[in-house]
Amino acid sequence: MNKKMGALGAFLTMALLAACGSNDGNGQDTAAAEAAEVSELQAMTRVSGSLLYRARIALAPDAVALIQLEGANEDDDLVLAEQRIQLDGRQVPIDFELEVDAETLAQASGWRLQAVIEEAGRTRWLSESIPLDLADGDQALGEVELMPYRDTAMASIMNCGQRQIRAGHDGDTLVLDVGGERFELLPVKAASGARYEARGVPETRFWSKGDQAQLTLRGEEYPLCIAQGALPRPLQARGNEPFWRIDLTDQLTLSTPGEDSRELPYELEQENSKVTLVRSMDMGLELRLEQGLCQDSMTGMPYPYQAELTRDGTTHPGCAGDPEQLLQGVTWVVDSINESAPLDESRVTLRFMPEQRIAGIASCNNFMAGYELSGEGLSLQQPVTTMKACEPALMEQEQAVLDILQGIQRFDINQDGQLVLYSDQGQSLTAQQDG
Repeated sequence: MNKKMGALGAFLTMALLAACGSNDGNGQDTAAAEAAEVSELQAMTRVSGSLLYRARIALAPDAVALIQLEGANEDDDLVLAEQRIQLDGRQVPIDFELEVDAETLAQASGWRLQAVIEEAGRTRWLSESIPLDLADGDQALGEVELMPYRDTAMASIMNCGQRQIRAGHDGDTLVLDVGGERFELLPVKAASGARYEARGVPETRFWSKGDQAQLTLRGEEYPLCIAQGALPRPLQARGNEPFWRIDLTDQLTLSTPGEDSRELPYELEQENSKVTLVRSMDMGLELRLEQGLCQDSMTGMPYPYQAELTRDGTTHPGCAGDPEQLLQGVTWVVDSINESAPLDESRVTLRFMPEQRIAGIASCNNFMAGYELSGEGLSLQQPVTTMKACEPALMEQEQAVLDILQGIQRFDINQDGQLVLYSDQGQSLTAQQDG
């Protein structure tokens, strides 16, 4: 970074000398414009957040976190500020804060942030490059998620329901990192998009179309994968009191009581890796969508996006997205049955799958059932189980689990990221993601 800044300083010095030695009015105008640009920025801008990753893997004692604020134009190769944190055994989450003055910030026309965690001098965890809008001042990014680093090109992070994956290329080979497991796939012919299969194993495949992809591992289908920062479409956002609904497809459809539904063109603006602005100039609408848990104000149903609709200068809160994204893609391990821990050495699991199927281990036997999500909540069909017999205590626990599942009325994701299922009899199961 010192070499870059030194070269930049020399260049600026030469430019200033040239400007002082010139009687050209254009040079004075340029200098005045640059000074005005700096004056519009606040004296000191702060970018803060917290680094984390989902895998339950401890960092080595010598791990180092490096956070860099860069110019958004890759051709600039310009680092504006950085923070290096020697962790000395600390684990995620890791708080950070960068400070940069207005003059340094004005050296770039746009900004981005990237974070890595290194062990023994090698990159172990890596974030996406996060675009920033610092013209309005400080920015608090909240949680900045990291993924395991692989030495692959064109790598990107995608969310397949609750499961995050990393996809990159090593030559013609597509390299997938799913839950710390590595898969190498080769290209195959496809009518559209880019399709890859594991050599001789067509049950493992990845089919990408733009910023969306379909993933199947060992014959198991995952929910639709969406590139981090992209919006799944179709997408529905809605709010209450007053009621409003927006459906996003190729058009934006606005529905409100007492008005005819209207289809409008719209454009998207990526504010950062978690916030997208949807604008329709035809009616002066702006829909702000932020990735993050949202509970419907009337039903309590959780949704994956927080929404704000601004119309005629008035902002209306709401929620958006498909609640199934909060359920699918991972195995949930039950750690509380009616607020009591399961029996030692027992295992109760839940896995919500495409086509509204749920399967898992009830304690002794495997089970499967259909489930349904409505605007009011979650319900399950009567589970079907295998017929193995186990010791009485385990069979009693299994029956309690099956009774709760059959009476499920709703679900929630708590502040610790745990899944909580509530039955019509006031009973509950609490589960956390496996690995």
